[in-house]
Amino acid sequence: MSGFAIKQNGRPMSASAIKLSKVSKRYGKRRVLHDVSFEVHQSELCALVGANGAGKSTLIKIVLGLCEPSSGSVELFGGKSKRELGLMRTRVGYVPDSSGAYQSLSAVENLQIRCLEWGLDEKREVPRVLSLVGLDV
Repeated sequence: MSGFAIKQNGRPMSASAIKLSKVSKRYGKRRVLHDVSFEVHQSELCALVGANGAGKSTLIKIVLGLCEPSSGSVELFGGKSKRELGLMRTRVGYVPDSSGAYQSLSAVENLQIRCLEWGLDEKREVPRVLSLVGLDV
């Protein structure tokens, strides 16, 4: 099977970790990204470099599912549908330059917001994450 790797459970999986095809993003009339295409294979490292305002953060948010592209497509580990992308995003790590936490909100409220952003079940995930760091709801 050319172009595929095998997962631990034996199912075929694309050798691409991230694949963007002609991704564009507009905010009103302002074009932030225009026809961005690239592919990162599993086990490869990738750096995204550009000037302030070039669209790096927007591109990362699109890959993470935090905003939708205006056009184009995103694949993660071969997943293309909204459901597949949601499952595959759990395999993607992201370390922002700031915590992203809202200082005026509690830890629980911040986790609830993240669950809404990621489409996760907050009733299950918030207690689970809090228990990982020794806290209770």
